[in-house]
Amino acid sequence: MGKAPFGYANKTTENGKKYIALSEPEASKMKWAFEEISKGIYASNQIRLK
Repeated sequence: MGKAPFGYANKTTENGKKYIALSEPEASKMKWAFEEISKGIYASNQIRLK
């Protein structure tokens, strides 16, 4: 497993199983960005700069 994307964190369960989990406050920022992109008002590059 590689590095988790922005807004997520690599985690391991007690039995050794690996997974990714939300990592606040970055996860909230990513949710906002995707919601803005879905509105179609701004280009994704403009949202990235915000």
